Amino acid sequence: MKIRTKLEKEYKPINKSILNITFFEKSFCSLRFTSIILLILFSIYIILNIYTKFITKSPFSILKTEINNDKTSEPREIIYQNYSLELDKNELKNIQNFIKNNKLLNPDETFKKYDNPKISIIIPVYNGEKTIEKSLLSIYNQNFKEIETIIIDDFSNDKSVEKINKLMKKFPSISLYQNQINKGLLYSKLTGILKAKGKYIIFLYQNDFFTKKDAFSILYEEVEKNNLDILGFSSLLNEGKYIHHFNEIENISQIMYNITTEGVRRTGDVIFNYFIKNDILKNILEQINEKYLEKITNYNSDFFLLYLISKNTSHNYKQIKDILYYSSRNWNKKWEESEINIRCLSYYNYLEFLYNKTDDNYDEKKIVIYELDNWIFNTKCRKNDIIRDDVSKLVKLLAEKQYVPNQNKKELFLFMFENVTVISSL
Repeated sequence: MKIRTKLEKEYKPINKSILNITFFEKSFCSLRFTSIILLILFSIYIILNIYTKFITKSPFSILKTEINNDKTSEPREIIYQNYSLELDKNELKNIQNFIKNNKLLNPDETFKKYDNPKISIIIPVYNGEKTIEKSLLSIYNQNFKEIETIIIDDFSNDKSVEKINKLMKKFPSISLYQNQINKGLLYSKLTGILKAKGKYIIFLYQNDFFTKKDAFSILYEEVEKNNLDILGFSSLLNEGKYIHHFNEIENISQIMYNITTEGVRRTGDVIFNYFIKNDILKNILEQINEKYLEKITNYNSDFFLLYLISKNTSHNYKQIKDILYYSSRNWNKKWEESEINIRCLSYYNYLEFLYNKTDDNYDEKKIVIYELDNWIFNTKCRKNDIIRDDVSKLVKLLAEKQYVPNQNKKELFLFMFENVTVISSL
């Protein structure tokens, strides 16, 4: 038998119908396997959604519910500063006209330097050539003349210093000090405090303005008449869109925080809203540890100063509703990534400072817990890997000392910080 015939007999052609059936069975099996895989994946998706919706959110929701319902501990409700949109249209128009002015109201006026000024205005400057002249005009258009202006240039790389030197010829009460390297806003403010000779001190930022020509007269007469150490006043924020003023502040200890039965309130965080006796700020120089000067950036220098001021409860304090300051900064602007990192790190430094500075009892540490709550609800910082681990360590320190009311809340509190990236959708 030829090999071909043998092969044909041993290896008969496959029947096409059989081939089709076999292919169908294989296709069915493959389809069934794919369906099972898809079903498993869909089930996992459903489970993850349920987990995300109910499980990962539970630390926040349960903690807030428990604390708010637990009458034995203080609820840590987030209560922001009081902003109001109510402003008399005529008053707003007068303010706008005053701050838009680009010249002296009395161009023939001669200015002089006072050996014993009653008011010192401190202006930290960094690359402020475009706005510093207008800011100074809001000072020298005041009807109160016994003043000095202390400008601290923080190693600007524009023509700020050149412009200030020209202005000093017209306004001899200006003193200019220059940092040899960029040292930050707090260092510049402390330098200004050290150099100030006035009985009272007020701060002005390089692109902000005083809103009325009698602003200094109002402030000085009020503190002298009532023998005050600190006078709070109102300001326009967010390019003039909001009035910033304080409610329910009864004494100096509450100018930064007010601990009430309703929780901790942040009452203020900007130094430019205060007219302060020089001696009080001079005493602050003795309280600030040098190591914090290296950590404190432009974003939390006011926090440090105001908190230290609030610790001395013997000061006489009053607040008025007069709108005497205009902040041109856009407080709602979007942050660049690099700025987010700086702000978040700066905020953590403030938390660390508070933890070390507050008294070792729960009432004082509630301030730290309040700020940690703010950190949790600040999405940008919560997602920031640079400081998340550091914040977790700080929370653990609070939990170990049982500042979080009970074991259950402690575990939830730690969970929040150990899983901040998982629950970033909150």
